[in-house]
Amino acid sequence: MSTLFWQALFAGVGLTFLSGPLGVITIWRRLAFLGDGLAHASILGVALGMLLNINISITIFVMVVAVALLLVFLLADRRLPSDTLLAIISYGALATGLLLVGANRLPTQSYTMMLMGDILSVTQRELVIIWAAAIFIGCVLKLYWEKLILISLDESLARVEGIAVRRLNILFCILLALCIALGTKWVGALLMSALLLIPAASSRALARTPEQMWAISVALGSLSVLLGLLASFFYDFPTGPAIVVASVLLFFVTFFIKSVKR
Repeated sequence: MSTLFWQALFAGVGLTFLSGPLGVITIWRRLAFLGDGLAHASILGVALGMLLNINISITIFVMVVAVALLLVFLLADRRLPSDTLLAIISYGALATGLLLVGANRLPTQSYTMMLMGDILSVTQRELVIIWAAAIFIGCVLKLYWEKLILISLDESLARVEGIAVRRLNILFCILLALCIALGTKWVGALLMSALLLIPAASSRALARTPEQMWAISVALGSLSVLLGLLASFFYDFPTGPAIVVASVLLFFVTFFIKSVKR
């Protein structure tokens, strides 16, 4: 197999190490729409980067962090359900990004890049960045893991225990923004959102603790990357969608395993 295949595989596995634990927290907090919302915000960042001729990684990160912080403060207001707010912000960011692409007549390839990326184009330098980010996010989450889990279980109890809930919510959103900003440039919003949510959701059927969910979600995400790349290599399927389909199939496999155990 070619060097491109192995670089893409290592990049995909690195992204699952990056997104796995964040996906677990997102699933535990029932904020799956948050991952989609930030992925849609990354599309707006891509459009702005192309329009202003600025480094796309910078505009993606700035837009995703801005939307993440906006969501933190909006979700603190209980007048509207959280899923409603997330849907409004998510679709607003997506529509604005597509509007900028269409209004400025950017190439049609822009749509493909924003949604699916091109994981086969990852360079060795970018591999180092992905794995460095994965190690950094893993260390930070390990440091605050128990507090984040307690916030996920009962935010009021966490406040009583003296945990700085808002600060940790902001930290979590910034880490999530970093993850999506890094991933969207190379694998697109579609694949990054899928890697964030689907392996974590699949791991719930097999894990008994949050720590087991972390490990299993990374393993399932890595397996879906491998299967998707093999399907792309042997059958010439688009790589990003092939990885997403593989992750969905693994979700149904874990669901079946759980049903058999019951």
